[in-house]
Amino acid sequence: MDFLGSPIFTNLLYLVLVAGLWLAALAIVSPGTGTLEVLALFTLVTAGFGMAYVAINWWAVAVLILGPVILILALRLQHEEIWLFLSAAAFCAGSVFLFRLEEGGAAVHPAVAISASAVTMIYLWIALRNSIVAYKSSPVIDLSKLQGEIGE
Repeated sequence: MDFLGSPIFTNLLYLVLVAGLWLAALAIVSPGTGTLEVLALFTLVTAGFGMAYVAINWWAVAVLILGPVILILALRLQHEEIWLFLSAAAFCAGSVFLFRLEEGGAAVHPAVAISASAVTMIYLWIALRNSIVAYKSSPVIDLSKLQGEIGE
């Protein structure tokens, strides 16, 4: 068996995909220099090339695509905690079941899937929730009070 058909390749590919999803989610809620966007693009393209060598559940692709859509809803709608949880669940479910064995069943080892999903849920809850709160908060400094003032 070659490396591209091995379970190790599928698990590594899964971890690269999860890393790309983390970077993409962080890039959505905290735009800035473009570094996160470039890293997310690089990791997701790398995962995309790797996906050419494994069997894919297409329904899981649809679930995975729902993740960023729901994440954007979390930025725009009330009750962002509910939307963030649904987004994290879509990311986890879609990525865990994305790769399949030729005989059927998930190709990602259950220990890898459970640990990566748990860390992803915690990451999305802590990091992205705080970023969403900061995104939705009003500015601390009112720049209109500085207009017309003279500095010394």
